[in-house]
This record gives sequence, structure tokens and C-alpha cells, in this order.
Amino acid sequence: MTTTNPTTTDTYRKIAARLTMLRPQIDLSKYFAGPNPNVRLYDEKAYIRRQLEKYGVAAATSTLDGVTFLPKDWEDLIKTLRVAKTSDGFDAFAEGKSPEKPSHWALDLSMAATIGKGFREIWRPKLSDRPLSTRDLPGRHGFGLGRGRGQWSDDYSAQFGKDPSSRKTSRRCISR
Repeated sequence: MTTTNPTTTDTYRKIAARLTMLRPQIDLSKYFAGPNPNVRLYDEKAYIRRQLEKYGVAAATSTLDGVTFLPKDWEDLIKTLRVAKTSDGFDAFAEGKSPEKPSHWALDLSMAATIGKGFREIWRPKLSDRPLSTRDLPGRHGFGLGRGRGQWSDDYSAQFGKDPSSRKTSRRCISR
């Protein structure tokens, strides 16, 4: 059976690219201990075990499940991940703790399948500089609110903060 080199997979390439956007940049491959035909990880999926045996690193089928490897310099890797920052200066990773003393139950639960030490990249939403608009609302263009429901009307919206007294007064009623 042929085993795909994990460093050529989409999962590995996406993760490796994200690590280069951190400060300091992280080259994950410098931490790989190398192939280990004697690795015994019985709880891992078979393709992960085969990749670890042959390449010393394994890439899951999605970035959510990440990359598995045996590190050659454990302390340096942990130190690097703990100090890594985003380009905005925020911590890049959350570190999984002991399930016996959970500091963040959701994070620790997400690492329940992790063998060894686990780190998760912290996701932060990026807000747009574009101002809000009533044109973004569902139903504004005749869809999104469902059949038989009223549609958005600028006449009754007061334009989110604009002075409603300056709007044309109307005696029409909205009917359904």
C-alpha cells in the first residue's frame, strides 16, 4: 500500500503556510524527529501510523485534525508555540491542559483525542471597516425571510440611526 508523503497534502501545506504568518515564523519541519518504524500509537488511525512510520510526520485529512509528529526538541517546540504571536500581536495558540484540572473545558474537550501535548490556533473574527448597511439585511432583496413573511421597508426602518423625522411620513400599513 502506498503512503502519501504528508508534507505534500493540502492539510500540511495550509498549516505550514499559516505558521509562516506568525511572529516569529515557525518552520514545523525543523522539529520533526524523522521516520520511526517502531512507533506504536494504537489509538491513531491506520494511515496516521503508516505516515509516522515512514515519514516521521502525519497529516490528517482536515486542518481541524491537524498534523501529528514526534518532535526532536520538545522543549524548544513548546517554547516556540507559547511565544508565537499573530501579526496583530495576540497569542497565536491555546495550550491544552490536563483533563483533571480543566482551565477551559471546551478547549480541553477538543483535545480529548490528542496524544501528548496539544495546541490549538486561536481564531479571532476579522471585522470589516465597511459601515453597516440596511442593504445587507435578509429579506432586503425579496429573499431570506421565507415565504409569506414581510419584506424589509426603508420607509419603516429609520435607516438605523438617521433621524426618522426627516423620512417621508406615510399612512400606509404593512399587511401580510
